[in-house]
This record gives sequence, C-alpha cells and structure tokens, in this order.
Amino acid sequence: MNRFYCKLGFFAALWLLTSLPGVGQTLTVKGVVRDESGETMPGVNVVIKGTTEGTTTNADGAFTIAVPDASSVWVFSYGCYKVLAEGVGTRQTLSSVLEPDSSSLTELVG
Repeated sequence: MNRFYCKLGFFAALWLLTSLPGVGQTLTVKGVVRDESGETMPGVNVVIKGTTEGTTTNADGAFTIAVPDASSVWVFSYGCYKVLAEGVGTRQTLSSVLEPDSSSLTELVG
C-alpha cells in the first residue's frame, strides 16, 4: 500500500512539473496611440497580426490586450493613416505614433 502512494506522489509531482511551463505564457500589454502632433487617437484598431484577436483604443487613445507571446506583432490601423506594424517583444507598455497617409487623402479628394 505504501508503494502505491509513493508512485502516486511521484506521478502527481511529474504531472505538475510538466504542466507548469504552459501557465502564464500570455503577456498583457497596455499602450497609447497618438497622431503625429501628439494627440491621443480614439477608435484605432489594434490587432495581433495573423489572428482575429484585437481591440480598439478608448476615448483617451489607450488600449489593453493580452498577447500569446513576445514574438507577436501589433497592427495599428485607422482611417486615412498609414498602417503601422510593430513587434511586441517583452514590453508591457507601448506608445505608438500613427502618421497620415497622404496617398489615401489624394485618392479621396482626387
């Protein structure tokens, strides 16, 4: 009976040790998106490249999102502004600046 509990304890410990590396792999990142003059931009789409996971900046241009790993790439898009792709890395806060896309403005006015 004692051997049974020893084996049970061994396998329980083994199971815990092999399952721990998968815990906590997501990274929560907060950020603010601004335009070229430094004004915050509400309503900017923030998506993790290659997924449908994303969010939109709030009224203060801020966002919070969980990313699967540090190799993820953000894609920021908003109206007549250039699309910006930026690597996440190990940063927990991000400040991004979107620039106007003059070519799309000419197409609209054109």
